[in-house]
Amino acid sequence: MFKDGFDDDFFDDEEHIINIAASSKFKHQDEHYNEAYKNWRSNPENKYAYNYIGDKREHAYINGRGFLTQNPAVAERSALIKNMNMIGFALILAVAIEFLGPFLIVGITSLFGIEARYDIFSGINAPDGYVLIADFIIKALSRLIPFFMIMHGMKMPKMVALPTNVTNKDMHWLGIHLVFINVPVSSFCLGFYEKILSSFKINMWDEFFLLPENIFLRIAAFVLQVIFIPTLNEILLRGAIMQPLRQFGDSFAILASSIISALMARSITLFFFNLVVSFVVSYFVLRTGSVKTGIIMQIAFYMFVYAIYCMKVYLPDDIAGYVLTWFNFALILIGIIILLVYMNFKRNLLTLQMQKTYIPTAEKLVYSISSIPFAIWMLCAFVYSLMNMNFLD
Repeated sequence: MFKDGFDDDFFDDEEHIINIAASSKFKHQDEHYNEAYKNWRSNPENKYAYNYIGDKREHAYINGRGFLTQNPAVAERSALIKNMNMIGFALILAVAIEFLGPFLIVGITSLFGIEARYDIFSGINAPDGYVLIADFIIKALSRLIPFFMIMHGMKMPKMVALPTNVTNKDMHWLGIHLVFINVPVSSFCLGFYEKILSSFKINMWDEFFLLPENIFLRIAAFVLQVIFIPTLNEILLRGAIMQPLRQFGDSFAILASSIISALMARSITLFFFNLVVSFVVSYFVLRTGSVKTGIIMQIAFYMFVYAIYCMKVYLPDDIAGYVLTWFNFALILIGIIILLVYMNFKRNLLTLQMQKTYIPTAEKLVYSISSIPFAIWMLCAFVYSLMNMNFLD
């Protein structure tokens, strides 16, 4: 009857009264988070909350069908679409900032005599320092403004929108150590994927990271691309977007946030790669109860990918292949040893309690796409990804 569930107190009053918001509890979160989440969902003025209260003994007469029990799935469907509408509007705003931001920055700086040009296909044509500052401003605004828009629009408490208390330190460190396996496996898959794309003259690695010649700018670029951007992505994706979607089931929240994350990367060639990475990060954020886990995992992941990219750029092709092979092999060996040690002492470490809901996850995805703002954003993200494709000479 149920697809993803609530805890044992799902039914009150001798199993007649259904009070979904009051009965919900996330096992892997602390009590402060659960209390704040429950209060947020129980607020009658919160139109984004899935908060159904009903008596199983009450029936409604529907012409042609007779007397039927009230269906909480209707309330879940309505709340889901409202949530996706808000998220869709916020993501459209993020696309608008990324698309119009360079035009505005170039236009404003030109008033002060600073020469720069912008093309929607090739980006900003200016000195590296200018490009870094512009990228910093655009990336910050396109993440933080949607975050606060969703948070304040849904009236979410900060504790709900951005949980930071790690409730399971074993899982926290396991997630970070799994990067040792994730990176080399991803690297091998990307190498195979690169050969397929190259047959279609598609360049997967073109300007994957910005590497300025000036050492100080290179350090600034490293901080921006490896630390700053992953942190902002996690605050938005695993914070304001994934947390409210948990009321529709953790499985749906993980899948939806992962798809959104992969689309936000604006890369068709790396969509499935980003989807898998985001799925793993989303799982560990929910399992540890903290966005901190996701932030550290993403930073660690980007650091390794940055190192691999630098090897491909600076080392001769014959040496780069040899070094990368042994580098990946060493990471896999370290990762397997760490995983075996964890699993030997913590047998049930990877289990995740899912929340029960009335609508299957597949149907929720269909209802999500039926949200017009969210559907428009998906189309914009796809078109923007096509514009960012690079081809081999």
